[in-house]
Amino acid sequence: MDNITVADYEFCEWLGANFLFKNGGWIHRLDSAAATIKTTRELYRRFLVGMREDIEPEEIDHIVCVETGIKPELLRVKVRKREIVSARQLAMYFYMTETRLTLAETGHLLGGFDHAIVLQATKVVNNLRETDRKYRALFSRIEKQIILKKKKHAEKLTETA
Repeated sequence: MDNITVADYEFCEWLGANFLFKNGGWIHRLDSAAATIKTTRELYRRFLVGMREDIEPEEIDHIVCVETGIKPELLRVKVRKREIVSARQLAMYFYMTETRLTLAETGHLLGGFDHAIVLQATKVVNNLRETDRKYRALFSRIEKQIILKKKKHAEKLTETA
């Protein structure tokens, strides 16, 4: 029971909303076609690939730290050095756009900050992206790395399904 993920739970909710379990098998609610194990796996794969959360926060941390040149443990320290604050803000932004974490969860993971700090960080990142050419280039490099990582995750899901 401890190994059930949010994706598993959401898939079960979706499956229960769209299929009925009758006579030992799943039947689609709309067309009464029996869902075989193969079609159920295919549906599960499609469902998971369509989800936003295919990259872990630790992977975002790693990418941000490599691109900014800071140590990962510094992301969680309440320090006001510009390089560290900027890297932390980028991490907060990508947590919010690439995972299903809430503002409060994001702040907690990145050093115990509250939701208002995370919201401010996303505003700062958006503002700097629009106004600072060097920052925009850094942001683009991080975004490309995250996209590549997500594609690798999607390929793994496709292989296992």
